[in-house]
Amino acid sequence: MREIGVTVKLIEPGDTLTDFKIETMNDESVPEYQGIIRKLSEGYAPIKAKGSKPSEIAEVIYRAATDGSDRFRYPAGHDAIAKVAKRKVEDDATFLQDMRAQFCLD
Repeated sequence: MREIGVTVKLIEPGDTLTDFKIETMNDESVPEYQGIIRKLSEGYAPIKAKGSKPSEIAEVIYRAATDGSDRFRYPAGHDAIAKVAKRKVEDDATFLQDMRAQFCLD
């Protein structure tokens, strides 16, 4: 894309203090979803409470759009920065196990 003047950037936001609710993904007509949605909701509540302000995420987006660099990845928020660092040092199985535990799926 650079050849035609387009720069691609990847924003990797962490949890954000917004009104996003896991329950909105729930389709009550599918009983198989009910247990996992309940577990995700329970696991996500304490995570979300520690999220970043939307303005912090917006600052990273603005910086990525205006910094004039070829940098590709921009973790946004303290938890995203930690997750990206953790991902770099853990193997896939360990990282996925930790993510499942974080969301009360194990």
